Amino acid sequence: MTSVVDRGTTGAEIPSRESWPGELSPGAIDRTIDGLIVVFLGFLVPLVSLFRGHWLEYFLPVGLALSFLHLLRHGVLWRDYFHVVPRIAFFSVGAFILLGFLAALRVFDADEPYENLRAFVAPLVVYLAFYGVIFFVMIRGSALAARILKGLLWGTVLAFAILALEPFTGIASEWIYPVAQKTKPFSLAHFNRTLLALAMLSWLAAPWITRRFGHAGLAVVPPLAVWLLNFTGESDTVTLGLVPAVAVYFLALRRPRWVLNAGFLFTILLLLSAPVLYPVIFDLAKNLGENDRFGFLFRAEIWDAVALFISKAPIFGHGMQSTLRFSPLEIANLFFPDKLIYHPHNAFLQVWADMGLAGALAMAGMLWAMWRGLANVGDDRLPHILAMFSFAIAAFVTTHSLWAAWWLGLLAMVTAYAIASSGTIAHRQTGTAGGPEAGAAR
Repeated sequence: MTSVVDRGTTGAEIPSRESWPGELSPGAIDRTIDGLIVVFLGFLVPLVSLFRGHWLEYFLPVGLALSFLHLLRHGVLWRDYFHVVPRIAFFSVGAFILLGFLAALRVFDADEPYENLRAFVAPLVVYLAFYGVIFFVMIRGSALAARILKGLLWGTVLAFAILALEPFTGIASEWIYPVAQKTKPFSLAHFNRTLLALAMLSWLAAPWITRRFGHAGLAVVPPLAVWLLNFTGESDTVTLGLVPAVAVYFLALRRPRWVLNAGFLFTILLLLSAPVLYPVIFDLAKNLGENDRFGFLFRAEIWDAVALFISKAPIFGHGMQSTLRFSPLEIANLFFPDKLIYHPHNAFLQVWADMGLAGALAMAGMLWAMWRGLANVGDDRLPHILAMFSFAIAAFVTTHSLWAAWWLGLLAMVTAYAIASSGTIAHRQTGTAGGPEAGAAR
């Protein structure tokens, strides 16, 4: 079988669903499993973000259980997983998980069993997200991947329609805040997670829009439609994410490889320089004064305080969720009215605070592995995938916690869908008996 290999990578394809060795005609069980995967990991994702946003953190482990069952029933062995991605991915994720467990041990408190459990489970979310991407890479280009993506897009359209009509129907509010809905005026602020999820998911329509209307620039219409809905809410993150995402999308239409390389280099440098860079950003941000439209000043002040906190344990950090556990931190309270910092509103600073330089290097390795995978995505698919990554990075460095399980799960699934639908991922040779033969480099 000819492999799809690019940019010096050597290896062979994982066989498609139709050609896996020993596969029989799909029966009722196979169709049921595939149908559950399409519904659970496709159609329901945007709807759950609308009605119960925090439930997305449970979708990832349950969805992966269905996914592994699908692969195992079609003759893909456990050892095949370890040939799909570069070794640096496994080393970096393994190091990140180990450092996460050590960080959880450092803050272990026998009087807080629930908090201890949360601290130990948090690194596993990253592990599950990583394997979620692997699954969808393995089924890329297959009929199942196409059905999942189609279900996801239909679910996004339905969720958008429900949210757009929410001021007139009140359907979602009755599900989420039935008491608050009766005592407070309507506000889409209740749906900040939903707006964030829809803004992310809406980029997946880009290939269809380009084919249907013959103009790639029209792919920004769905994300901008979500942005217009956001004006009735209070999610600054949607705006902070869409501005770089739209810019990256149009740049990538012209120079996709340049944007890919420059973007990931910038992201890794931002991660590694975070403790030094963010105090400088705060000093510059003080000049904004009354022009602070997006709550940037209070974020910048938190970042400055966390950077000072990091300097006291720069190598291995202070332990899991340290900014909350060791609050109050040293903060001037010029713009941020509290001394209790639940999280740094910046995932890069949080990995430094919790796991230090060691954790930052492990995360840099994970980003490097992601760059290796995206380097083999076709130029026609790369712009909207890079736009999604830009949106995600902007959300990670301005708002979200490193351990926000619902956000990590959503990010992993959306990224995987985009990559799986491209059908251009390179793989290493499996070297397993009965597996695919090594292919020639393109």
